Formats: sequence, structure tokens, C-alpha cells
Amino acid sequence: MLAFGVVMMKDAYLRDPWNVLDLFVVITGAVEFFIPAQNFKALRTFRVLRPLKSIKSIPSMRNLVSALLKSLHGFFNVALFLTFIFLLFSILGLDYYSGAYYYQCRITPRPVNSTYWEVSSLNHVCSKDGSGLITCGRGEVCGSLH
Repeated sequence: MLAFGVVMMKDAYLRDPWNVLDLFVVITGAVEFFIPAQNFKALRTFRVLRPLKSIKSIPSMRNLVSALLKSLHGFFNVALFLTFIFLLFSILGLDYYSGAYYYQCRITPRPVNSTYWEVSSLNHVCSKDGSGLITCGRGEVCGSLH
């Protein structure tokens, strides 16, 4: 490292991003080794990066990892699009069902008390007919305690 220079020379050690990553992994390991009394559990997560030190010795692996890192931007766009799609369908689902599972066919028109309302023996969930009205069987009322 000293022969190539640290930062200032043309082929300096820290001008290569892989060497910066390597130095970062070594420094986090040294901090954890030399100061054992402190609680550095967060630094242990950087141990995962240790195998990346071998990338310098295998050029084809270096190309693969570089291509993977360059594709992260496109992956972020796909993840953002999927998040939008999940949000859209969750809103549509909430609107479509709109608490339908809370509304059940009940026997009496009003709750017995604030915590109990007798449910039909068939235990049906209220359904919508063709006109959009919520219906139950004969003599039953649709309702929810929530």
C-alpha cells in the first residue's frame, strides 16, 4: 500500500473503490478487535463484506459484481413500480370489500349490549345484490359492532 501511495499518486491504493471497501472492512474489524469492551454489534454486519475482498484476485468475478451493482438502479425502478402496483390493488381491495367481513347477518335489529349482537345461525357475511344494496336472509339485519 505504501509503495503505490495512499491517495496522491496515479496508481494509489485508495483510488480503486474495491480497495476502499477492503480498507473499510479491515478498519471495522480492527475497531471491534482492539476495543472489545464496547458494544459494536452494528459493526458485525460489515463482516458480510469480507468475501468481497477476494474480488481483486478473480477478474471475472469483479466484472460480475460490477454489473450487479450497475443493475441496482434498474432494480430500484422495478421495486418502485411493484410498490405502486401493490398500493393500487390494496386500495382497490379495501374499497371493494369495504369492511364486508365486519358486517354479518344478525337476528335482532339492534345489539343486545355494547359488546354483543347475536349472529345468524348460518353465520353469513352480508352480500350485495345486483343493485348494490346489502342484503341478508328473511328476518335478518346486516350490521357490525365496529
